[in-house]
Amino acid sequence: MLLSEIFTIENHEGLFKLVGPINKGFIVESLVTRQRVPVTESTDDAYNLAQINIFTTGKSISLLNVFILMKANAAAPVDEKADDATLKTYFKSILPHYDAKRVFTSDIKRAISWYRLLEDKVDFSIPVAANEKQELA
Repeated sequence: MLLSEIFTIENHEGLFKLVGPINKGFIVESLVTRQRVPVTESTDDAYNLAQINIFTTGKSISLLNVFILMKANAAAPVDEKADDATLKTYFKSILPHYDAKRVFTSDIKRAISWYRLLEDKVDFSIPVAANEKQELA
């Protein structure tokens, strides 16, 4: 499965896999419950995970590349229910130049929980883009 097939939908818990198109929208399936939900442009705000970026002090980095860095990190991700200081320390260990003023603890919690849900479903072996490696140095 590709990250471009995964969506988060406002007012719906969890992540969803794209199933197919419908008139003025598409059908998605929950990765947890397998329940199918219609998503329309007029009633739902759906966000494709492949288009989400994390702010850094330089260029933003794609969520996919954050997931790749999480996978490459020797330590397992911390529990998303950990205290704020632990979450920020962990995130700084994988992404030293993340912008702490624009990346909130809730964003870190969400990234970790999404990674845990997707780590055995999505291939994170795609290498980090060269320009993003420079940003991390």
